Amino acid sequence: MRFNSVIISSFFASAALAAPGRERRSWFANTTHDSNWGGRITTLEGNGTFGYVSSTVYVPNISGQVGSSGVALVGIDGTAACPGGMLQLGILFDMAREGPSYMAAYRYGKENEGYFTDVQIAAGDPIKLTVSAPVDATPGFVKVENLRNNQNANQTFNSTERLCGKTAEWVVESLVKEDPKSPLANFGTMTFADVQAGGGDELGPQNSSTVDIIENGKVLTSVSNEDDSVLVTYL
Repeated sequence: MRFNSVIISSFFASAALAAPGRERRSWFANTTHDSNWGGRITTLEGNGTFGYVSSTVYVPNISGQVGSSGVALVGIDGTAACPGGMLQLGILFDMAREGPSYMAAYRYGKENEGYFTDVQIAAGDPIKLTVSAPVDATPGFVKVENLRNNQNANQTFNSTERLCGKTAEWVVESLVKEDPKSPLANFGTMTFADVQAGGGDELGPQNSSTVDIIENGKVLTSVSNEDDSVLVTYL
């Protein structure tokens, strides 16, 4: 099934999330609300930097009106706090007339974006997403692996933009800001399993919070944390 090109364009065009407020220092801070992200954000408060972020996402069987969509992504520096931009890799999902469709796509810095057509993704598949972007001169790197059918793809790219490595994200993103005709699809529960984030140096103090998606004044998601997993549930 051919993926909706409008959804791909919306993902590439979507603005980064403004950094949410922090109300207290803890591993799980209070939940805040944002218009387009639902999930967990971890922020480094010292001199450490995130060099990689990963998770295995269990692809849900989405439902909803034709044209509804979203993306489940992992990333670094997605909160618009870094001049060098962000590094994100995600699974785009779209409710087409023929049924649900899925595709992996990435965006890096302000000048690199693309998608993978050689990794087939279906509901129920465990998809491992890995992004690696050391803040030194090492090139950025993304890799997507379908652990069910053993298909995988990766992309390495050089960029003049260097990341700050201060935030790590495991979130579902709504694309309705970029395309008002594409509300968030009903994804049931999106499971980000085995969430990991690290770097070459001591990371130092971390502050994690959860955010929920709001559309037209309505909260659409609920986030819970279980051991090393983040669960985002559509309400």
